[in-house]
This record gives sequence, C-alpha cells and structure tokens, in this order.
Amino acid sequence: MKERIVYFDIIKLFGIFLVVWAHVLQNLTVIPDYWLTDPLCQVIISFHMPLFMMISGYFAYSSCLKPSTINVIRNKFVQLVVPSVIWGLIVTGMAMVVHWDFSVEKFNYLAVNTLFSYWFLKSLFFCYLLTLIGVYIFRISKTIMVAYVILVCFLSRYLDYSNAMSMIPFFLFGVFLHQNESLLRTFWKPILSISLVVYLSMMACFSLSEYNMYSYPFAENSLKPFLIRVLIGTSGSVSCIILIKDVVSSFKTSFWPKISTIGQMTMGIYLIQLIFAESICKLVSPMASYLYHKLPPPIWIWYDFLITPLVTIIIIKICVAIITILRRKPLVRLLLLGEK
Repeated sequence: MKERIVYFDIIKLFGIFLVVWAHVLQNLTVIPDYWLTDPLCQVIISFHMPLFMMISGYFAYSSCLKPSTINVIRNKFVQLVVPSVIWGLIVTGMAMVVHWDFSVEKFNYLAVNTLFSYWFLKSLFFCYLLTLIGVYIFRISKTIMVAYVILVCFLSRYLDYSNAMSMIPFFLFGVFLHQNESLLRTFWKPILSISLVVYLSMMACFSLSEYNMYSYPFAENSLKPFLIRVLIGTSGSVSCIILIKDVVSSFKTSFWPKISTIGQMTMGIYLIQLIFAESICKLVSPMASYLYHKLPPPIWIWYDFLITPLVTIIIIKICVAIITILRRKPLVRLLLLGEK
C-alpha cells in the first residue's frame, strides 16, 4: 500500500470544508440567493470544486497507466456513481417522510433527483470516462485521437456545464501536475506568484455571473465565460495547492497527520453533509435568521466568519462519526462510501 501524502489530505480537508461552508452559507439564511451576492461565497465558489477536480486528476494519473481500461471504468462507476445514486434516494426519501408527501410528483422528483444529485461525483466519473477512453484511443491511433478531441469539444455545446464539460480542464490539469511534479517543485515560487496575480486580477475584473460554475457557459456561441472560469478556477486551485503544501512542509507538527485522516474521508463527508448543510439548515433558517438580528451589526460578519464556520465544523464532525460507523461493514462501506 502506498504511503499517503499528508499535504494532499490536508488540501482535500480544506476543500471539503469550503464545500460544506458554502452550503451552510447558502442555506442557513432566509435571504434569497445569498450566495450570489455575498463576497465570501463568491470567493469560495470560484475555485472550491475545481480544486477537488484537480486533486482527483492528480491521483487519476496512475489509472491512466493501467492496461485494462474497462476494469478501471467499472471500478470508478461503483466507487462514484453507485453511492451518489443511493444517497440521492436516501436524502429525497427522508424529505418525503419529513413532509409526508408521497404524491406522484414527489416520486417523479425522486427518480430525477437520483440521476442528478451529487453532481460532482457523476462529473468526476464522466471525466474519468472521457480521459481513459482518450488514452486508449491515443495508444491505437493519434489520428483517431484528434477526431475524438473534436467530438468531445462538439459535445460541450449540448452537455450541462456543472455536470459535464466544466470540470474536464481541471481534471486534465491535475493529471498534468502529477506528470510534471518536478517542475512544480522547482519553480513553485514563480508559479505561485503568477497564479495569485491571475486569480486576484480576474476576480477584480469579472463578476460572479461571468464565472459562476453552476450556469451554462456556452450561451450565444461564446467561449469567453468558459475561459474565464477555467482561468479563475485553475489559478485559484494552483495557488491553494502550493500555499498549503508550503505551510505543511514549513511547520512540522503532529497536528497535520491527525487532521489529515479527515481529508481521507472527503467523499463520505460530501455524500452525508447534504442532509445537514442543506436540508436541516433550510429547516432551521427562519429561527436562525431571527436570532441573527439579536447580534450587533454588521450581521454579515458574524454570519460569514463566526456562525457558519462553527456550524460547518460541527457538521463535518457529525459526518466523520457517521463514516466511522459505516466503515465497519465492508458492503456498506463500498455502497455508501465508495471505499473498498
């Protein structure tokens, strides 16, 4: 078994914290579309999912080298798609029970939600699928590979952004990082400087509506939104990876290995947090919003930088406890967490 890279687990922990934090920020308030106007939400959304996809691509490099493409695709389907479908059924089923709504419309929603919930895992499988097929074709014929790339680019006009084509550049860049890791180690300072300048400049020049990863980027036959999002997501993710790696390497402490174990649970946390960071937060948001107004102004500072981070930490702790229980049974571990 390969030795784990501690700083990558720390990066994954930071990434899942941002994911849960963004969901809490969005749902623990009665203000409509809070995440579209809050500056903190805009910063998180600009790179948190690209960061996860880049890390996934980094570790996918070894899968690309395996000779049996079909076996890898099958294993990734079981690991990524099956748990997302099962948890989609669980979460939607719980909502039906809570609201005691068993109408035909609700069952139709259950079927649709099963297909589209946990979009990131399905998108990750999609990236694996396209990349592995591309590697297989490349081994056979470089000419066919060119036709394959053109076909994939053509499909981008018809596939949903957040669920399909949006994440491929970050996934492939992660593969590139693994292949050229020595380059990153040697020139990390200039790469960090360039990444930070690009990220900060583009965040200052463009609005959330232009780089929001949840909207369709190919409207009006323009590549501009797509390029903006790729540059912001890539520069923000690379900056994050280098900064965390530098901090972990510079400050030797037993604290890093301890919290890195949580970074090994990111998929389980992503699957389970939906119950708490979305469903339960929405239920208690009216009461929470009433309590916020008892705080001294400005309320948004309390909400963004104290209340929601604390709630996020609590939710992650609950998820870790649930994962620890689920891991005891091998079949449950596989079907609900995607872990062998």
